[in-house]
Amino acid sequence: MGEIICKSIKYIQQIYPEMKIVDKGDYLEIKGRFIIKARYEDIVVNSAPKLKIIFAKTYPTVPPIVYETENKVRNEHKLSNKALCVATHFDLLLQLSNSTSIADYINKFLIPYFISHESYIKTGNYIYGDRAHGAKGIYQSIGDFFNVKDDDREFLQRLIAWAIKKNKFRITFPENDRYKYIRKYAVKIGRLRKVGILNLKNFYKNIEKIDEYEKTYYEYKKLQNKFINRLIRSDTSTPKVPLDPITKSLTLSSA
Repeated sequence: MGEIICKSIKYIQQIYPEMKIVDKGDYLEIKGRFIIKARYEDIVVNSAPKLKIIFAKTYPTVPPIVYETENKVRNEHKLSNKALCVATHFDLLLQLSNSTSIADYINKFLIPYFISHESYIKTGNYIYGDRAHGAKGIYQSIGDFFNVKDDDREFLQRLIAWAIKKNKFRITFPENDRYKYIRKYAVKIGRLRKVGILNLKNFYKNIEKIDEYEKTYYEYKKLQNKFINRLIRSDTSTPKVPLDPITKSLTLSSA
């Protein structure tokens, strides 16, 4: 096993002895009671959720996937596969790029997730703030990093394209703005490239796919709602509704 995996195993055994580690080949499965004793400002957490952590041996390129197996954590920050949504992929990519142990993930993301959850239970607010779901949350992360409004998606994509060297710089930005952008964003671009060009390229492809999916899904929901309204009116000339681009099924819901 590599050094990162060995250090991570040792960390879990020392700090979280209630959790058992099973080598599954490409990843470690870490299961058991995750004892949390943490405090942030007025929020105190003393709990022991039962977790299953999928820890890929390609960490930190592939971040851990965490499941709370007793369904006691009930908030909107879970993925469709029921894994905990601890952060956007961009935030994970940035903050774990130099990680040498699962300790970084646990201390930077997993424990804060449960602090934030406790804050939501007690106050109705997430103490660290709240990212949106889907593409909007990802662009919020990118926008915060570059200090750019997250609704300017086209410009944020150009900044990522600059980082991955998708096109020549003179093609990516108009001539009159080049010096301004170099002065304003070059340091950030350098920081971003430390994540790894290949990782950034994969990320760029993913946000393109998410954008395309959300556009498709928006059109799908409009057609679906039109279909439902016609059913309500008992109109026999109902249009054929396309399948959900993700589930490949028709869910009759007005949501």
